Amino acid sequence: MLPFFIERFIDEMKTSDTKSNYFAAVDMGSNSFRLLIARSSAKGLAVVQKELVTVRLSENMRKNNVLSSEAQQRAIQALHFFKSCLEPFNIEQLRACGTEALRKANRKNIFLQKASSILGAPVEILTGEEEAALSFAGVSGFLPVVKKNTLVFDVGGSSTETICKGKGPAFVKSFPLGAVGLTEAFYLDQIPSNDNLAAARQHIYSHITQILAPQPDSYLIGTGGTITALAALDLNLAHYDEKKVHGHVLRASSLNKLIANFSSLTGEERNKLAGLDHGRGEIILGGALIFQIILDHFSQEKILVSDTGLLEGILLSCYSPVTPKFP
Repeated sequence: MLPFFIERFIDEMKTSDTKSNYFAAVDMGSNSFRLLIARSSAKGLAVVQKELVTVRLSENMRKNNVLSSEAQQRAIQALHFFKSCLEPFNIEQLRACGTEALRKANRKNIFLQKASSILGAPVEILTGEEEAALSFAGVSGFLPVVKKNTLVFDVGGSSTETICKGKGPAFVKSFPLGAVGLTEAFYLDQIPSNDNLAAARQHIYSHITQILAPQPDSYLIGTGGTITALAALDLNLAHYDEKKVHGHVLRASSLNKLIANFSSLTGEERNKLAGLDHGRGEIILGGALIFQIILDHFSQEKILVSDTGLLEGILLSCYSPVTPKFP
């Protein structure tokens, strides 16, 4: 495992030498764009700034796989903000990566050219397997990967990645199942009918059972915006606290109660729940249902929550010339 020291150096930032070497990662996700800036030190990398902007890049892409002009505008604004964050630092290497929305988007070249021009670095579109491997790297650096099979699930806006590593052969899977897509397909941003909920669950089951065989002895870890938001709600946090969320154990019974509550509220009403980032309430039910089915499919009563994941994995890949790979 690479030496990677995470700590917020708020006081140090005020006096640190901006001529030091810095690394940066940008995750251009289907729902959120995220930025991580870290300074190289003798202990590894120290995080100095972390930002998240809700972009909803995959909004209304289901019909024609085209990025809407509104989504592109939100994305460009977010990238300009990231650029302003990057400018004070001497960035040695920046890696910007796109995920499922950009994997499947048609006529995206002009947008990618604009994004690359703003950031001053090319935007790489990760394969599902690359995304999964980087997510695993970002998780395994900070949470234990036990001897029995560990399954890491990264539920995003448009796709879900799963990584298995343990006693048996390692594998990486990616499938087009995400919180934004489910929300749009089954109108989960409104108070859902029982039929809509049943149809959404069946849709999730059909994807998971086709790809993953039940493994009752598995150790489950969740990463991504959905699971961390669920943890914040389970902890009754007034404001998101990554230190409390990271390593939290979310139990199936608690998840079921959260889903029952979400199902009685509109997306707008869920957005007002304390601890959620902007716009998360609209898609939280779809993401929560995915985790509910995962726990049920693997006959598990709990899942460990990781605040770290893909973004940290991208940053680690800047620090090391080798991108994590699986057989």
